[in-house]
Amino acid sequence: MIGLIWRSIHCPGKLIFAQDLILDRNEGDCVEGMTEIFDMLLATASRFRMLKLKPEEFVCLKAIILLNSGAFSFCTGTMEPLHDSAAVQSMLDTITDALIHHISQS
Repeated sequence: MIGLIWRSIHCPGKLIFAQDLILDRNEGDCVEGMTEIFDMLLATASRFRMLKLKPEEFVCLKAIILLNSGAFSFCTGTMEPLHDSAAVQSMLDTITDALIHHISQS
């Protein structure tokens, strides 16, 4: 979903699933419950746009999200937990430091 938000950042009111699949909020009404999901995704894209998120910052956020996704593996049986939590925490710290450094340089 983070990639979808990134692709949609420069198209207010639209979600860019692929180059040939661009939907607006009204088109999301065709599936029950999708409007709420569309609204959350559009709000996040709007927030990224407002923050003027740079590609380097996006990559750091994406890595943080991916590394944290294994932290709650007890919620689903489909995801294998990350075994070396110290290594994962070290990577998270390094990525967070890189994000903070990049933001401070802006």
